[in-house]
Amino acid sequence: MIEWEYANALALSMAGRVAVTRGAIDALDREQLGSVIDHELGHLAEPRHTRRVRLARLTVVIPFVALGPIVDTFGLWGLGLTFVGVILMSGIARRVGRSMEEHANGHSEDPEVYTRALEAIYRANDAPGILGTGVHPNLYDRMIAAGVTPDWPRPLPPSRWRPRLAMVAALLIAGFGIGFLRLIAYVVTSMAPEASWAAALWGGVQPG
Repeated sequence: MIEWEYANALALSMAGRVAVTRGAIDALDREQLGSVIDHELGHLAEPRHTRRVRLARLTVVIPFVALGPIVDTFGLWGLGLTFVGVILMSGIARRVGRSMEEHANGHSEDPEVYTRALEAIYRANDAPGILGTGVHPNLYDRMIAAGVTPDWPRPLPPSRWRPRLAMVAALLIAGFGIGFLRLIAYVVTSMAPEASWAAALWGGVQPG
């Protein structure tokens, strides 16, 4: 049990344990809590290769640490391929996660109890019933699929363009950030050639 007011439960695949927050314990009755735990136990039974894909999603930020050497070695093509690879890995991991989320739903003995538990968690967290993209299916759709009709109308979906624009903005910010850091490395190596950290981090930027 995690002392956190946010209602949530998660499977710690590497440790083989299920964690439940204090917020979830307070928001759910005993039957609902048991149904949520059954769902998370379903994630612990996932194949090893699936867990590796999930873990790989957490490593997509690693290439950004080496962007300097990548640009020095492969140029802008290397930078572009790095971004494409990160986007593809994120997409694959999201699809696998969505598939495993739907598979884990089958571990709950009573789908209605489980979806009502999800509804209680969403209410406790003031979360919308339609979240758009993500690993977890939308709450409204999960309830309908389980044969449970929500007593609230289906919310309008969020903008599909907002996350795409956010991704483009993030890439532009990353690009400008790389240029700024490389300028700093250039100035440092110009003023203090012994600053080996700049050469190590940015692929040996030397004054021209």
